[in-house]
Amino acid sequence: TVTIMDDDTASVGFALASSATTDEAERDFLVTVTLTTSSANATLAADTTVQVANIGGTAAAGADFTAVSLTLTFDASSGNGAALDFALPVHQDNRVEGNETVVLELSSPASPVTLGAPATRTHTATITDDDTASVAFAANVPAATGEDLGDLSVGLTLTTNPTNAVLAAD
Repeated sequence: TVTIMDDDTASVGFALASSATTDEAERDFLVTVTLTTSSANATLAADTTVQVANIGGTAAAGADFTAVSLTLTFDASSGNGAALDFALPVHQDNRVEGNETVVLELSSPASPVTLGAPATRTHTATITDDDTASVAFAANVPAATGEDLGDLSVGLTLTTNPTNAVLAAD
């Protein structure tokens, strides 16, 4: 009896540890998961799956993005470097809130495929806020005043982009 030992291995991981949208208007932000095999010529003998879900971050599911819970499938015969993209649905809003993050995690790859190195198991996607606000002194502010002249009134102007933007209170 001769036993042939298969010494080829395969793992899955995010292509990048982090990425950022150009702005909130980028509705379907693509994130890539890659397959790595122990040799350049090794391929999968059967379809294999891996789960993807959001597990944290500063962005709010439902308000800033649509929650992610999906299964990706690498087809049989996929080889080293095979890549699958999935969309992180980003919501456009009018809140001046700064950039926010979504942390995504891979889990439960179908055997014999394993998760890649720890650094490739999570991905932080930054949703770049495209809403802005600025405050400026009104043009009629006096250049100087003395202590004995009493109260000084100062006019301020708040400008937002878009014009109906809402300031977020954190």
